[in-house]
Amino acid sequence: MQLRDKEVRYTEDFNSMVHIVIWNSLGFFFLGFLIPIIARLNMGATGLEIGLIVSIQVKKKIFRNF
Repeated sequence: MQLRDKEVRYTEDFNSMVHIVIWNSLGFFFLGFLIPIIARLNMGATGLEIGLIVSIQVKKKIFRNF
């Protein structure tokens, strides 16, 4: 099946929305990665507290999908 010349499959802002989604995803990834590091270096968190922070992040990600 061939596409006609004037058939539009996406809206005009599709590419810009894809870029926004990619940047937001990277931002949330690095933020989640940096929270335990910042807690240790700037706030003086102990190993137990960092473990709790990481486990809370994992639980949050699991329950967010329900």
